[in-house]
Amino acid sequence: MAKFELIKVEMIVYYDPETQIDDFDCYTKDQVDSYYWEEWLFVGVRARATFELETPIGPETIVKESPGLWGINYNYTKAADKYLQEVFEDEYQILFDDVISKVHPDKTTIQDIVDNDMPDHFEVM
Repeated sequence: MAKFELIKVEMIVYYDPETQIDDFDCYTKDQVDSYYWEEWLFVGVRARATFELETPIGPETIVKESPGLWGINYNYTKAADKYLQEVFEDEYQILFDDVISKVHPDKTTIQDIVDNDMPDHFEVM
């Protein structure tokens, strides 16, 4: 059986151009104004896992991402960072259930495979 190793898991935050303030009627005029002044924006969060697979011709790197949660209003505060972290943890579990558990059927939790330290920061892509 080929060796399949998890190298890293990252939180990726994407700008969400598909979601617009006009899609909702729940925001006040001040919130709409602050949106247009770019004081906050809509983002999506995904978990990205990088694996290395040993093949007969050498190692191959494989990158997989969770489906993501989109339309999250993000306003650059610590509370928003905390919520993005919570979403990332959910996306991390989805990725684990979808990919990692197929490779390691004897593992039942993420912690069985990798250290559960979450990233201290994230990249906006």
